[in-house]
Amino acid sequence: VAERLRADLADVTPRPGHTRLVSTLTGDWVEPESMTADYWYDNLRQTVQFDAAVRVAIAAGHSTFVEVSPHPVLTMPVTAILDDAGVTGHTLGSLRRGDDDPTRLLTNLATAHAIGLPVDLTRVLAEAGTVPLPTYAFEHQRFWVEPPAHRAQDVASAGLQDAGHPLLSATLTFPDSERMVFTGRLSVRTHPWLGEHRVMDNILLPGTAFVELATYAGEQAGCPRVDELTLLAPLVLPELGSLQVQLTVAERDDDGRRAVQLHSRPYRDGSDEILADVAWTCHATGLLAPAPADPPAFDLGVWPPPGATPVENDDFYSGIEATVFGYGPAFRGLRAAWTRGDEVFAEVELPADHHAEAGRFGVHPALLDGALQAMSIGGFLGRMGDGGDATVPRLPFAWTGVSLLAAGATALRVRVSAAGEVGVAFQVADATGAPVLHAESLIMRRVSGDSLGAARSGRHESLFQVDWPALPVPTSPVPAATRWAVLGGDDLTLSAACESAGARVRSDVDLDSLGDLLAGGEPAPEAVIVGVGGGDDDAGPGLAAQARATTHRTLAAVRTWLADDRFAGSRLVLVTRDAVAAGEQPAVNLAQAPVWGLLRTAQLEHPGRLQLVDLDSDPASAAALAPAIGSGEPQLAVRAGQVRAPRLGRVAAGVKPLPDGLDPDATVLITGGTGALGGILARHLATTHGVRHLLLAGRRGAAADGIGDLVAEL
Repeated sequence: VAERLRADLADVTPRPGHTRLVSTLTGDWVEPESMTADYWYDNLRQTVQFDAAVRVAIAAGHSTFVEVSPHPVLTMPVTAILDDAGVTGHTLGSLRRGDDDPTRLLTNLATAHAIGLPVDLTRVLAEAGTVPLPTYAFEHQRFWVEPPAHRAQDVASAGLQDAGHPLLSATLTFPDSERMVFTGRLSVRTHPWLGEHRVMDNILLPGTAFVELATYAGEQAGCPRVDELTLLAPLVLPELGSLQVQLTVAERDDDGRRAVQLHSRPYRDGSDEILADVAWTCHATGLLAPAPADPPAFDLGVWPPPGATPVENDDFYSGIEATVFGYGPAFRGLRAAWTRGDEVFAEVELPADHHAEAGRFGVHPALLDGALQAMSIGGFLGRMGDGGDATVPRLPFAWTGVSLLAAGATALRVRVSAAGEVGVAFQVADATGAPVLHAESLIMRRVSGDSLGAARSGRHESLFQVDWPALPVPTSPVPAATRWAVLGGDDLTLSAACESAGARVRSDVDLDSLGDLLAGGEPAPEAVIVGVGGGDDDAGPGLAAQARATTHRTLAAVRTWLADDRFAGSRLVLVTRDAVAAGEQPAVNLAQAPVWGLLRTAQLEHPGRLQLVDLDSDPASAAALAPAIGSGEPQLAVRAGQVRAPRLGRVAAGVKPLPDGLDPDATVLITGGTGALGGILARHLATTHGVRHLLLAGRRGAAADGIGDLVAEL
């Protein structure tokens, strides 16, 4: 190794650097010029002097240590050394496995800045704006730096037009029709104020936002009046992820009107990948019409309105926490109200930190939502005609005859009145009384927790399952230089499947004979393929014995493989048949199914050394074996010729985590049942679901702490 290292580094000349180095080889300061090939050879062979090196740095006055790595593993030992030396210091990481890299890096930079390290904030915050700081500590006003809104990456380069609307990113027109499509991406991160509108603890796009989007699309399409707009399903925003929204405007009908629809579908959490397997959800549909010859006219210039009685406003929002509605500051705009007969008049104002953005909307949805809140003052919700309790929560359902008359208001005057038997009409003006918006009718509809759960992007927020999406593996032959080997009897005809794909395969060998070939100078195969035989019959009294024999045989083979350094550069591929439930297909070969549990654990301990592939009986699946192996994915199932890999996905909305009832005469297996959580679950199943037969499986079995008391209690 020493001679090879000297030869490989012969052309590398160490030079002095700008930063002093402490060597973990010597445990002392080191000059870069001395770090020759001999140094790196000794570095491979000698004991790591980590403790001594850290103490040398501490003795030189250094008390802050930054570990530059993909995951912190040395911060705790360094902290222990600082404590042992009696020095107050700090240890920081850079990245952390499983975290979003930019967020984690910025968090650590912020920590470094907070403890006094010289961080170049002019580069870190190059794209961030600045805000004036409060002049004294008692001014109760937010001065948070809001994250920048999501910016489309040059939509013009994709043949699109910038939509120019806060909730939409791009516009697409068609050369052969009048159709138009408006697209956007909504999330609480890019539009924080949306997170302040909650119903039953769900973040809902307010009904006023649908009206705002429809009037905007109508203006762009030459049909600015919203004749009708029906909200079919609530649009529930995820707490962390984002949704793609698409607003479509159809061609004109014989009356000059154009149909409009709003759909959404989710992105994969924290990424730009659309969940293509989740269908679009249609949230709203309606009709846009040309502007009327005589636009609505009204005047709210005289204010407060003559003959109106003021309403005490102390309780507008004081009890909101006790209801199913949750309003943040942006949606608490109702300032004053008056009643006059069956009419309600109200003043609504947008918080000052939203005034700049209001100019980009027709009417800011949070501001218009405050106008809708005035309905609760006049008892309009009780006349909706749905036969329900007036205290039951309702959401906007059907808008009729909406005309936007002016844009950009930050404060509104509102007149609410009855419209027909069940509707409510709105006249909305700005702070001077000039008309802003007119709605002939709004009908509300009752909402339930189940309907909101089903609308949550079509997926549960916190209930996950293992999905098996198909992978886009190449169908072309594998490279001619690919060298594989198949061990054993090859009951699954693996050699023929790989050779037909172009791989050079050596078959009918075992590990010993393959090792002899390597000793004779033959290069090591990139993949060594083993068929997990036995256990083809999944029924009968011998199933447990078959599973045990297959698992022990596989375990012995894997141990031998991992212990032989001659195969350190190769990958062991274990091929099973119908041993894993992939998608809709259940696991039918129960004798081989335990191999997957065993090998998943081994893969964690030896990353990159082992691969699992499960085939079905379809001939097309055998043909896809070679592309599956070449993908490098650690676990794969080939079904009807499609290569599938396990991915964590959300459970579809409407799927219950447990069936409606558990059979009390059936046996429920609880893995980890002898532990604390297993005991809690066992008690719950017995008392709540009436389960009479429980099988508690645990590593310590009857020797587990408290198991006697648990069994007696059950």
